[in-house]
Amino acid sequence: MSKLIESWLETNIGFENAKLGLERINEAIKVFKLKTTAKIITVAGTNGKGSVSRLIANSLSKNNTTGLFTSPHLESICERFKFNNTFIDEDVLFLKMKQSFNELNDKNLKLSFFEFLFFIFYQIAIEKDCEFLVLEVGLGGRFDATNSVNADISVVTSIGRDHQDYLGKTYKKILFEKLGIARSGKPLVSAFELKYLNELTVKHQAVVGFERIDVYRVGLDFKKQNELVAKTVCELLGKEFNAVPLDEVVEFKDSMFHFYGSHNLPAVRKLVQYLKQNVYNNDFDTIFLSFSKRDKKEINQMIALYKLLDSEIILSCAGHFKSMDPEAMKKLAKENGFKFADMDKIFLSPFKTNVLVSGSNYFIGEFKRAISRQS
Repeated sequence: MSKLIESWLETNIGFENAKLGLERINEAIKVFKLKTTAKIITVAGTNGKGSVSRLIANSLSKNNTTGLFTSPHLESICERFKFNNTFIDEDVLFLKMKQSFNELNDKNLKLSFFEFLFFIFYQIAIEKDCEFLVLEVGLGGRFDATNSVNADISVVTSIGRDHQDYLGKTYKKILFEKLGIARSGKPLVSAFELKYLNELTVKHQAVVGFERIDVYRVGLDFKKQNELVAKTVCELLGKEFNAVPLDEVVEFKDSMFHFYGSHNLPAVRKLVQYLKQNVYNNDFDTIFLSFSKRDKKEINQMIALYKLLDSEIILSCAGHFKSMDPEAMKKLAKENGFKFADMDKIFLSPFKTNVLVSGSNYFIGEFKRAISRQS
């Protein structure tokens, strides 16, 4: 069913390509008179926004009706729509999509792929009378569809150089785009290591008038730092924080597969640093990697970091249009002395005990689907 839904979306809405701007989604919300009484927590950041969003939603869902909107999905598009820690039913989602598509057409309204999904989520959240909505920004912040509704608490987890064609090539420009989710008189929770970023945030605070709460702590690894950000948000809401582990480990054919999505250079730096500091988690016999289409220099820097883990590295490909193509991946493997394995042949060879699957989020989703097919 998930494949059917995605095919329908591509045919009727288009592909998931970045199309920033609030005019279309604002008009749709206005025409359909959509309004919620829920407290809204909007989470942006180069890395960590997905983890922080899930940590907050997991905690709030314990005793409150909570909606969580995230992206991208790994296996099923339903992963983007979560209510009280439960993914939406595929049939329910598909029916709502077709209904809303027809209603939008009747009003001569056109939305992009991401805008359409957020529009659907927002409608369902209102119908469910959610008390809290946790919204993970798709790209940037200022012109992201999630910013069409005002955040009661905004969060910016980190700033790094990613999606520079859309957000700018300097920290200053990237920060400006992400701080666009902040609202006057409302809290902004951040975790910026660089003094420069904190100074820029203070200047932006003077213009916008948000309440700044920076919770960066020296010496915390990225997982503990994410937990501190989420805990701070829950405390601001007067709710208990429940640090539910988010790392996914799958046992298959006597091997343990650990999934860590690290799709850009800042994320890989944090992951490798974390694994090097935690001896138990550093004991990987094999690392499976795949990359999205990126600058060759950045990919080489990421590979150099993964090599610090002293594990066998095998490259493969995800069947996604944003992924590096197989021939380029094979060439990359040859240049670095790695093995290359086609996704449909990965499980023909035996695995060692501990396996790390990292790189592109699309690759992780494809890898999980491959395990499901073999199970």
